[in-house]
Amino acid sequence: MEVEKGKLCSFKIKHRAEKEQALVLEVGIDWILGKWLFDYQLDGYVLFSRKHITSIERGEREEFWEEVLKANNRFVVDTFNIPLTTNELMNWLLETKTVFQIEPKDETVCYVGYTMKILKQYIRFKDLSSKGLWDDDYTLHRIQSLMLLKFDSDYINCLVKYNQSLKQ
Repeated sequence: MEVEKGKLCSFKIKHRAEKEQALVLEVGIDWILGKWLFDYQLDGYVLFSRKHITSIERGEREEFWEEVLKANNRFVVDTFNIPLTTNELMNWLLETKTVFQIEPKDETVCYVGYTMKILKQYIRFKDLSSKGLWDDDYTLHRIQSLMLLKFDSDYINCLVKYNQSLKQ
């Protein structure tokens, strides 16, 4: 699976019907970092677990999307210093309290929140509901099952801002 930095690609993830599109920013040992493509917009960052990728495509469709983004000055290859090995990435998410989205096998579900603690095989995750409210409890997510993580997207940022506005 060859993937080139600075190129827009489609990623097929195990157990998921829909492919995810992203502009590749960095390629690491365990994870690939990209800018997520959604409706001809680059919206937030996405992390793909390399072990859950079944194929990476770069064809006419991806080249066309890339040209559309360039024509509208939306094709920005920025840099983001983030560790791309699993242990270091989990520690980075914990230390920075980054609010991120976990997308499991079921494409109709996602979990938004932050890492509270790293256990031996799991992360303890504080959930933010789709109504912008923090759960009183936490959930556990198996680290080896994490396949697609998103952060700094408009959806996540709006939920966090809304939650902060409730405190005022």
